[in-house]
Amino acid sequence: MVKLVSKRVKQPYIGPDYSSQANELQNDTTQFQFNAEYLKGDHLIQAGYDYTSVDVYNLFAEATLGAWEFDSIEDFRNQVASGFEYKNHPSGNVDNVAAIFTQGTHSIYLQDTWTPTWDLEITYGVRYEQIFADNQPRLNDRFVQRYQFANTENLDGVDIILPRVGFKWNFADDMTLRGGVGKYSGGRPNVWISNAYTNDGIGAVNFDPSSVDSSVYLENVDLANVPQEVVDSLVAGDGIVTPIDPNFELPSEWRSSLAIDWNGADLGYLGEDWFLSAEFIYGKKQDDVAWTDLSRRTLLDENGNPVTTSAGRPIYVADDPLDNHVPSEIGDDNGISRYDLMLTNGRSGDSKILTLTAGKAWDNGLSFNTSYTHQDVTEAFAGGSSTAWSNYRYTPTVDAENVLVNTAGYEVEHRFVANLSYTTQLMDGYDSSFTLFWERYSGRPYSYVLDTYGNSVFGDAGNLARPRYLPYIPTGPDDSNVEYTDGLTYEQLLPLLQEAGLDQYAGGFAPMNEFRGPWNTTLDFNYTQELPGFMDEHKFTLFFDVRNILALIDEDSAQQHYLFNGSPTTQFVKGDINPETGNVVYGRPYAGYDTSAPTSYLPERSTWQAKIGIRYTF
Repeated sequence: MVKLVSKRVKQPYIGPDYSSQANELQNDTTQFQFNAEYLKGDHLIQAGYDYTSVDVYNLFAEATLGAWEFDSIEDFRNQVASGFEYKNHPSGNVDNVAAIFTQGTHSIYLQDTWTPTWDLEITYGVRYEQIFADNQPRLNDRFVQRYQFANTENLDGVDIILPRVGFKWNFADDMTLRGGVGKYSGGRPNVWISNAYTNDGIGAVNFDPSSVDSSVYLENVDLANVPQEVVDSLVAGDGIVTPIDPNFELPSEWRSSLAIDWNGADLGYLGEDWFLSAEFIYGKKQDDVAWTDLSRRTLLDENGNPVTTSAGRPIYVADDPLDNHVPSEIGDDNGISRYDLMLTNGRSGDSKILTLTAGKAWDNGLSFNTSYTHQDVTEAFAGGSSTAWSNYRYTPTVDAENVLVNTAGYEVEHRFVANLSYTTQLMDGYDSSFTLFWERYSGRPYSYVLDTYGNSVFGDAGNLARPRYLPYIPTGPDDSNVEYTDGLTYEQLLPLLQEAGLDQYAGGFAPMNEFRGPWNTTLDFNYTQELPGFMDEHKFTLFFDVRNILALIDEDSAQQHYLFNGSPTTQFVKGDINPETGNVVYGRPYAGYDTSAPTSYLPERSTWQAKIGIRYTF
């Protein structure tokens, strides 16, 4: 892969992308279920057992064909690169990188649905789940030497108990109250577990740029071949490791809900027989996932006290316990590029979700329903990537090893939906349906961060050095915690702070995910017409769809903007640390000053599209 850098936010790529050069996944799932029911009086007792086993073959290694970065087209022509990455098995056979393992779950449950009266139903029960695994990640002796524990955790035998209780009460002829509380678990991506097998430091080894003279891989670049000296430099057992915490607990959530449904509501001039519903769901997560860098050390002063910036940000230094080097100052990482990221448990957020629904169907074939959903969700890690390093290095934070809970990256604070449909028969015996679907929802959250690309001063080794650190906001031109470079002054910075809304956090750090992308609105139209078929009981259905019909009416309101990944950020200023004073140093970011939301305009969704088709049913 070749990346031509004009701005880090907009880069042309040539060739297979970084993550697709070795990417193959196969899952073979075996599942067995046994369920039983026993009815006794006003009790319906249910019990069951579930066995699920997944055989995983996951080949995923980035830059196995090499990934070069060029600063300009001219450098590309001259075969002079500015950056290079390579990862492979020391033998050169990429198939040896694949993670091959079997993992599954034993589950048993017992539940009773009790109907003590005709208008009340109570359900209570418990579920027990236990993980089993037939294989372990390969033991890496050098990892054990570094950290004094094995990288072989596979979650075999880890279990969880999930109790639940719920009720439904028809307290009036047309009104129902329902709710419940319970503990839930699940939705664990196998790929996070697979990371421990793929990245054991033995099968997949990252090239260490310091092990070979840079002219070998940056000059006279041959894109078809990785230099043999680079291939030969890979050392088995010394690659990056992404283990599972030996004390890992299965993430879960205590969830409670309360809802009321009203069938037959009289809304005055809007008519009778409306359906109204209101539901509130509260969830509190436990043992949520997190990632920690085992190679990162808290920098200590001569008295053994943790070092921070003058504004209070903790300072870390990348450190290899096997190199006999003890970091003594900011950025004193001895030039190491390795890191080892462990899947563990961290801080847990919560969620508050309110949904209001209304709907009505008229005898003439017209129907209407609408809903509003409000979300207030918090979390530490969004977990929006399949890889440990992306989940770790792209999470906005003040302290990389103590990520605090804040607004969740995938939260949609407001969402409105409306659906209007009309069904009639333009031809006797054959339905004609017209539907309008409208949706409007608020933009996802994003954060302002410092541009620290390639800067290890915050303790990031190798390609962990990515823009993700939340900025300290100065109180004024005399704030002694901040210094400036690249000609930047506080007077020039202040308008940027005000434009971004960051000035309100003066004297502290900007929060994670406190800013919002633009709202999006869509309006779609659908028409279906039934037609007679060739025989009785056969029919054709003609359909005509227009997606984003708003683009025919108002192009501006039809534009769609999207924030990619779980932790979108805007790099509004370059960040560094003065090792002498401990002050943060602000300057011009690589791509220029920017306070706009990190959204991507989606032209294919911002235009109207029409589709016509026909299907035949018999």
